[in-house]
Amino acid sequence: MSTGFQIEKDIQNMIRFGMDKDSILKSLSAREDIKDPVMLEEAVERVCEAYPDYDFIQFFMKSKIAIDKDGEDDSLYLYNTRSKTVRTIDKSRLASMISGKLDWNSRRYTCNFTYDPITPFKISKIEGEWKYNTYEPPFWQKEYTFSSGSVKIPKVVEIPKLYDKFLNHLVDNDVLSYNYVLDWLANSIQARNYCILTTIGKQGIGKGKLGDIMQALVGDFNFTKTDKRVITKDFNGQIKDKRIIYLDEIKITSTDQENKLKDLVNNFREVEQKGKDPFLSKNYSSIYYSSNNLDSIRLTDDDRRFSIVQLTEKKLIKSMTGKEIDSLTDEKNIEQLAQFLWHRKVDNDSMKNIFISEHTELIRSSSLTAWEDWLINEFAPKNVGRKIPVTEMSEIIEKECNLHNGPGRPKLISLSEIYAKILEVKNLRVDDTRKWHVVFKKDVK
Repeated sequence: MSTGFQIEKDIQNMIRFGMDKDSILKSLSAREDIKDPVMLEEAVERVCEAYPDYDFIQFFMKSKIAIDKDGEDDSLYLYNTRSKTVRTIDKSRLASMISGKLDWNSRRYTCNFTYDPITPFKISKIEGEWKYNTYEPPFWQKEYTFSSGSVKIPKVVEIPKLYDKFLNHLVDNDVLSYNYVLDWLANSIQARNYCILTTIGKQGIGKGKLGDIMQALVGDFNFTKTDKRVITKDFNGQIKDKRIIYLDEIKITSTDQENKLKDLVNNFREVEQKGKDPFLSKNYSSIYYSSNNLDSIRLTDDDRRFSIVQLTEKKLIKSMTGKEIDSLTDEKNIEQLAQFLWHRKVDNDSMKNIFISEHTELIRSSSLTAWEDWLINEFAPKNVGRKIPVTEMSEIIEKECNLHNGPGRPKLISLSEIYAKILEVKNLRVDDTRKWHVVFKKDVK
């Protein structure tokens, strides 16, 4: 008859072969050298409970295993369809946990790894190649993604009242801004946005809470909140594989920073991580920008990136209770909002155009210096159609605005980029000589 020690060793070996409690008990019960079924059942239960890797091995046995075809590490990605979860483990660690004779080749897939939040799959053969989707869906989207889209996302017809109240507060009951924010949110989980949702206004009105709602909608893995490093530093690995990038309190002070910000919206963007070569990455991100400072961005007349919505000046706590504010990111409420946004019809073509509100002009004018404000709002309306040499214009501004030196051509050109409909700086031929002039356009109002 087998000793208790030998039975325990046999159970441990069976665990390493991937057998679960029921299979182990059934196998050992058939042995003639084991006479006490009660003792055997207790032993199987005790050893499996005490075995440190039992649960992980069982997870492994029910998983598909993806290996990165071009990966630099030795990680295995275990995709468990039952629990709808993915876990990673190093190859050598797995080898120490299971028997070397355990055959799991039928569940092994050498894949091209990709981040694709649009197509619902985890492991799939696409155009003759196995692909593994690194996208980690938020909780409300898991069934849909892990079923490759066969399990549909339930439909909520009307926006939940909690979010209707919050958004109406935030945009000061401006209907157009309200609908644009909803369309932008819907597009951020259905596809992606090419325009930057921009909220610039007083502190405490709910701009940051909107960012919290976005994070809850797409999940922590697919969200990043970043600062000015994304437009001032070379390394931008924090934006890789994200659905929403939240730019919080970033002041854009140079053309180079403007260009770096606009590059974030391109279909493909260069990602550079420390210690790694830069590479082009397909862009699935929508960008949300918020600031308390009205002069945080320089808004040119030809801007096609910033969608600036109307905002309230009223503190959020004055419109909603603390309990209501906290519940904006509760999982149950987020699920209802997500199910509403997922089925909201959005005009994709119109979403490629910026949204303009009354707040847009306020933001544009907030970046003006005193002399720029005078030139646009006082001098220009009285001088429609005039062509004034830059040197003369500089002297006029210097005198009228009590400056030590009047602005030169570069500053006047910079201003003309902001108010192209009002003025431009042109090199004109006058009396057989060419001079730079400030031209005040006739359609100025």
